[in-house]
Amino acid sequence: MGARDHPKENRRNTRQGDKAAIFCQQVSISWEYRLSVSLLDANRQKDAG
Repeated sequence: MGARDHPKENRRNTRQGDKAAIFCQQVSISWEYRLSVSLLDANRQKDAG
């Protein structure tokens, strides 16, 4: 019902939500990448040592 009353406002909210979701995805992906890289480095150091 609220969406019919304020279609423009609702659209704006979903767009902001999409941006936030994309940002969260990018952050989590970059964290996973950093973690995997640091784990690989630790394994390499173990092998070298």
